[in-house]
Amino acid sequence: MALLALNQVTLATFTPHLNETFSSQTEGGEGLEFTLYQASAMPASDYPGKERDPFQLRFSAPSLNMLPQAIYRLQHATLGEIDVFLVPIRPEGDHYCYQAVFN
Repeated sequence: MALLALNQVTLATFTPHLNETFSSQTEGGEGLEFTLYQASAMPASDYPGKERDPFQLRFSAPSLNMLPQAIYRLQHATLGEIDVFLVPIRPEGDHYCYQAVFN
């Protein structure tokens, strides 16, 4: 699978894939599944050299334990692979919610 370049992805890259699964693995080899449940624009900023308008992604992952904030290589059947810095933001029942911000 091809690795997507972070500077080439935009909000439009992800919006068609809402409610779809992205898979990953922990360093120990445990399989993980993240469901993309939100993709939204963030307030725009005008700074020299900006490559895109900022946006955020929110994922849900079933887990009894919160995963640490880290870079995870996510694989998607259509998009390929992308390295994303995910931050846990809250538990929700038997899932945890994670956020990725792109500036």
